[in-house]
Amino acid sequence: MGLSEAERRLALVWWREVAAHTGDRRRAHHLLVVATR
Repeated sequence: MGLSEAERRLALVWWREVAAHTGDRRRAHHLLVVATR
């Protein structure tokens, strides 16, 4: 499933928020992959 440019930007912002709160970029990346699958 392809993401539009806006969705991609939103996902990136969301990923940064998650990474900042969890301090765990690997987990945040996994969540991003799952969320955008």
